[in-house]
Amino acid sequence: MYSKYFGELLVKVITIFILLAEVLIATLALFALYKIYSSGTLDFARYTFIGSSLVFIILLIGLRIIRDYEGASRIAIYFGVTSLGLLWVSLA
Repeated sequence: MYSKYFGELLVKVITIFILLAEVLIATLALFALYKIYSSGTLDFARYTFIGSSLVFIILLIGLRIIRDYEGASRIAIYFGVTSLGLLWVSLA
């Protein structure tokens, strides 16, 4: 599906990049939970929300390029939730 819009090698590279970014964000989220529990600081939670927002923007752009509007609308919901989380952490 994606190979007709992008080259097959580019699809593999982008997939690996997104996978590594998600693993990094999940690790950062676990560390953020530890920091919130141990010292009450929200700095790493903020970094986690920013990283997650960037990945969702990358996914949104990719889905819009291949004209998968239904998938883009689903990702937009998660981006909105992440934006609200970032707002909550910034105001706290």
